[in-house]
Amino acid sequence: MNIAIQQKKMVSVSKLLMKKYKHRSGSLNYFNIMVPGTPGSLYLKFRIFGFKYFFKFLYSYLKYMFSIGLHSEYEIVKSEKNKKEYKNIIITWAYKEDFNKNGTYNDRYFKINSKKYRETLWFLIYMSVEKPKKFDENLIILFKKKRLFNFNILRFATYFFKILFNKTNSLKDFLLKISSFSSFSEIVLDSFLKNIKTEKLKKILIPYEGQPFQKEIIKVLRKKNKKLKVIGYDHTSPPPLPLNLHYDFLSPDVLLVNGSNQLGFYSRYLKWPRKKLKLVPSSRFQDEQKRNFTNQVFLPYEILNQKIALNEFSFLIKEGEIKKATDLTIKNHPNTTNSTSHLKLIYELKKLFNENHETNNPKKFFKNSAFFVGQTTAIILALELGLTSYHVCFEPTFDSYNSKLWRNIKVKQLSEYTFKYELVKKNAFTIIKKEKNIFKKYYDFKI
Repeated sequence: MNIAIQQKKMVSVSKLLMKKYKHRSGSLNYFNIMVPGTPGSLYLKFRIFGFKYFFKFLYSYLKYMFSIGLHSEYEIVKSEKNKKEYKNIIITWAYKEDFNKNGTYNDRYFKINSKKYRETLWFLIYMSVEKPKKFDENLIILFKKKRLFNFNILRFATYFFKILFNKTNSLKDFLLKISSFSSFSEIVLDSFLKNIKTEKLKKILIPYEGQPFQKEIIKVLRKKNKKLKVIGYDHTSPPPLPLNLHYDFLSPDVLLVNGSNQLGFYSRYLKWPRKKLKLVPSSRFQDEQKRNFTNQVFLPYEILNQKIALNEFSFLIKEGEIKKATDLTIKNHPNTTNSTSHLKLIYELKKLFNENHETNNPKKFFKNSAFFVGQTTAIILALELGLTSYHVCFEPTFDSYNSKLWRNIKVKQLSEYTFKYELVKKNAFTIIKKEKNIFKKYYDFKI
């Protein structure tokens, strides 16, 4: 069975599972293939590819179930001056480095500053350990406290038995919600409702990923406020299988996308009504430079098989796809700087490159090339910047792009694990525009 057929089967089965859990959100219908260790992605693989994924799925399911005990101590951080009733709100993520010294917040998805949008309330899910010392009065921050012991058995037991003995829950509901995804949804929703007057809200903007907590917020707020409009922004370049973005009752009223390919894929495969999709330039990617990708080797968050990576780069050198290996620069994933597996692979790749200075193979060499390992969406940005992209996949069915699903990408399979991509039409995936006020022009709650 070829890759295109397998990928289309994953789309079809994910649709059936979405129907099975209609109007519900949880771990088993959140199919984020780009995070391969989540219960939903492994459950999908188990349903399609059989028993070889069962124990991986079971381990992941139990891991995320017991991770409920890690969601114990959260607090809301906000200014005492925050008494205003807002009509518009942005729900997004924040890190320590997103804050200026004066307390203003720079959003990495929309590339705007909270100070310039004082009439908008920001609900920030804070991902860093150290709390910001200063922050604008239109910011509400959900912050996880430090604990001596991360696992809280009381939190786990309380949530477990509450879900188990809820009379409205069926067995299907229990299996869906007994995970840290749903536990975190409860924390976010509870914090949101206690600190924000929802009846005055008119519009909500979310960098949308189809995460359970996002769907729960949409579900509850729609019941409380029938006139509320929810705008989702698909902030990433599309992965090969964006199955986390299936359209259902809990989806945003409008989804902003950055390329015509997404319009086609989402309406054809993910059931999005065409009128609910709006094509806009990327607010996140405006300053991408070709030189930041040329002759770079990008490593993924997870190294699933070091041997595959080394063998495939050796293959590319021998085949003349890499003319001068010593010209390549290896870029580690920013979140794995101390990872032993990543550092070991970097060492072995440098050793391989130094042993193979320049090939004598007369094959045509693409000067403007970028190289990617494992699961990543950065390939699309490199293509939009005019580079030929090479992709070494650990699991080609889940990692690789296919022209049968994505029509504006030319795909050549060089080996079992390696693919070469070229873009057929520019701006098909991501419209990159250099404009100062791109948010105000395209996103500013005018939809």
